[in-house]
Amino acid sequence: MCGYQCFSAIGYILNLPVVAVVTTHLYSWMNTFVGNPLNLAISPNTLYGFEKEEMNFWDRLNNVVETYRSIHSYYGRADEQNYFIKKYLGSDMPDYHILERRTALIMSNSHYSYNGIMPKTPAVIQIGGIHINNDTAKLDKNLRKILDSSKDGFVYFSFGSMTLIETFSTEVIEKFYLTFRNLSPIPVIMRAWRPELMPKNLPENVFVYSWLPQQEILQHPNIKGFVTHGGGLGTQEAIYYAVPMICIPLFAEQIFNCDTLMKKNLALKLNYDTASQEGYEYAFKEILSNQVYKKKALELSAVYRDRPLKPSEEVIYWVEYVIRHGANTLRSPAVNLRWWQAELLDVYFFIFMCIALALGIGIFIVYKFSTLLSYRISRKSKQSIAKHLNGTTASFNGKLNGTKSKSTSKKVD
Repeated sequence: MCGYQCFSAIGYILNLPVVAVVTTHLYSWMNTFVGNPLNLAISPNTLYGFEKEEMNFWDRLNNVVETYRSIHSYYGRADEQNYFIKKYLGSDMPDYHILERRTALIMSNSHYSYNGIMPKTPAVIQIGGIHINNDTAKLDKNLRKILDSSKDGFVYFSFGSMTLIETFSTEVIEKFYLTFRNLSPIPVIMRAWRPELMPKNLPENVFVYSWLPQQEILQHPNIKGFVTHGGGLGTQEAIYYAVPMICIPLFAEQIFNCDTLMKKNLALKLNYDTASQEGYEYAFKEILSNQVYKKKALELSAVYRDRPLKPSEEVIYWVEYVIRHGANTLRSPAVNLRWWQAELLDVYFFIFMCIALALGIGIFIVYKFSTLLSYRISRKSKQSIAKHLNGTTASFNGKLNGTKSKSTSKKVD
């Protein structure tokens, strides 16, 4: 879990290895649990998305700020857990910073093909797609009839189990309705928890259900597109079954997921608050008619499926591995380092000070040498000037004395 210090405390009491599960891409604060390196130049924060393929300077700066802000926010909440751990499990319990660093293994619901390449230790296992069941289940007869008869394809619309579409603003739902009406005769299969609360002017080509077998729909050969909020499980299923998407993220990691899909040309992203009617219609037209999205979906699906073991088999193997060999087997030595040690800031500071000291000594030597050289040159110049002045004075005095001698001779005569 993303904040599971209480479970870590139970593992400490029972003296058992703790295996953590995160339902998304690895959160930034979880890297310290197993000493996983965090490279913010290439790893966007899971809670914030970047639409560009590569982050520029300002993106990287924003990524650093947002990442450490989220880490600070996380540890603010973790402090509260620390209080309850000591209250209910004993005041002698270690601090939560120590407990979380006893984590033996983190299983992340992600995959590099989709979430991007990131540096990771052996203690981080990517198990994205573990929930996907490739067996074809029996669809409802009426639903199957609709899907099978949709020769021009159909669109599937679902915002997962946490979002109630029927609570969307009337303005947003009307945009959906008008867009769907313009798609006719292509049917739209929509999932809403309480269909009776949906506005009554439902287009004839829209079919609303309170529950739908999502994986069975996504693997149907006639599907053309999937309208989603960008939740982790739904997007993984769409990737697995190579279905192009229209993403409308609402919060949290959904933004990151949608930006990732958009960068891979697998989806188009719309803003829930600002998308216009024209924007909705353009997105649906693109997904349904532009074969680039389907091509990219097939390519990503092939990479996503190509694994040496099924995710479920990998989970079993690594959990048993930790049981066989102990909790410390996969843990990085970086777990025992302070953050500035892990980032080599003390080493960089020492090198910087050595360079600064060497430069300072060099500048001092050059300064003293130049001062001495300047002094000697100045002294020689003064001596030369004095010698020249002495010679000039002597010559002048000689001439003056010669003139006086001639004057005296004339007077004598």
